[in-house]
Amino acid sequence: MNKIAFLLLLVGFAFGNDISWLLSDYSSSPARFANPGFSMDFYRLPETDQLASSVSGEWGDSRYRGAFIGSYESMDSLYRKIYTEWGMSVNGDWLAVGGAYGLSMEWTPGDELWTSHRYKAGASIVYGRLILWTYLWNFFHEPLKNMQYLSGVTIKPGDSLDAFFQWDGRSAYMGSSLNFRFVSLSTFYRFPGFCVGLGVNFHFDLWNVGGSIGKSDHSLDWFGLSVKKKIGKKTIL
Repeated sequence: MNKIAFLLLLVGFAFGNDISWLLSDYSSSPARFANPGFSMDFYRLPETDQLASSVSGEWGDSRYRGAFIGSYESMDSLYRKIYTEWGMSVNGDWLAVGGAYGLSMEWTPGDELWTSHRYKAGASIVYGRLILWTYLWNFFHEPLKNMQYLSGVTIKPGDSLDAFFQWDGRSAYMGSSLNFRFVSLSTFYRFPGFCVGLGVNFHFDLWNVGGSIGKSDHSLDWFGLSVKKKIGKKTIL
């Protein structure tokens, strides 16, 4: 996973995003339960002058979910990337299965352009207030032996607390979010390869506005801004 893709993962966690409830991003599972809405995000790594912006949205009900994401990334005058992804899942009372297709276009300004095609497939199981999930992903030009995965568990013991644990075969990711009437405070940790992120989200009816900061042991310091709007009620929990 390149630096910006990893950044999108970290910022999403620090905003309180978890794989099963909130909107799609580069690292989200295609098998999730519908939470209709849209999101706009902006991230920056000051040390390397890397910028990323993204939009995402989804629609559906208790039986299906459709989603899209689009992102633009740049690093100084050396690198550009556009990534788009479309996904769909079919949901039951306790099970969701889904897949997604992504198209990546990368180029050096004034020079070569190259494209790659990405796919995901996954499943999620609801057990009480737990959601267990896993998904696989790879590029079409890569052999199956290079398949990668992300698995985890999300728990929502009440309206005031969310928590999650995730594993990708190399590192563990964990975090939590304390939710109050008008604000949510989120934390994120990764190990090995230390990384910590902090986020705050303000809630205004159907709108969420937030910011986050983070630091890692690889000088991947970052900050991000996010605006989200719901267009429907959650279908579970």
